[in-house]
Amino acid sequence: MEAEIIRIVCNLFNGDENSVGVVTSGGTESIILAMLAYREKGLAERGITRPNIVCSETAHAAFDKAGFYFQIEVRKVPITKDCKFDLNAMSKAIDSNTVCLVASAPEFPYGNYDPVE
Repeated sequence: MEAEIIRIVCNLFNGDENSVGVVTSGGTESIILAMLAYREKGLAERGITRPNIVCSETAHAAFDKAGFYFQIEVRKVPITKDCKFDLNAMSKAIDSNTVCLVASAPEFPYGNYDPVE
């Protein structure tokens, strides 16, 4: 059944025979598995052994769980007065070990859309 769902979604989004996917039970599991994939991609493609992700302090708690489970440093940037992440602070938190940037649309606690294009 999972293979059928993945193929249907790949067809909907014009995927080819190289497209892959995984079915998860919800948001937390989806985030955790995505962070594992980013960690592994960073190691395989760039040799990163001390990965980090950069996100707003309002990001979903699953990013902290993924950091704990997979030894990924979670760098949280502050929110501005309008409760959106500080884009300048995010830029400063990125380095050569960053494997993922997190933006939310909408974000977890307030329902705002982070200011990204």
